[in-house]
Amino acid sequence: MSPPAEKGCQLRLYGMMQYLISRLAVGEALPPRPTGGGIVDTDVAKAAILSLGALIDAAVQAGQLGPDQGAHAGALLMLIREYVEPLPTTVPLDEQLELDLAEMAAEMRTAHQLP
Repeated sequence: MSPPAEKGCQLRLYGMMQYLISRLAVGEALPPRPTGGGIVDTDVAKAAILSLGALIDAAVQAGQLGPDQGAHAGALLMLIREYVEPLPTTVPLDEQLELDLAEMAAEMRTAHQLP
C-alpha cells in the first residue's frame, strides 16, 4: 500500500492528466509553464516508461486489459521512449521496427491534427 503522501501525489498527477485529456478533447491547446520543466530528467522519464510498460503487461497478463489494448498502449510507450531516448544500437533494431515507429507517429499526427 502506498504511503498517504505518495497516494496524494499520484492522485493529483492523475487529475492533471484527466484535465489535459479533457482539454485535448475540445481542441484546446494549453501552453507549457513559462519556467519550463527541469523537474524530470531523461533517466527518470525512461524509468517511468519502463514502470508503466510493466504495469500494462501485468494488466494484460491478469486479464484486466485486453491484448489489443495492451499492444496499443505499449506501442504508444515506445513512441515516447523513442523521443526521450532512441533505442540503443545494442538492441536488435530491424527496419520494420523503424517503419512501425514512423507509422505510429503518423497515426498520432493524424488523430491529433498535428503538423
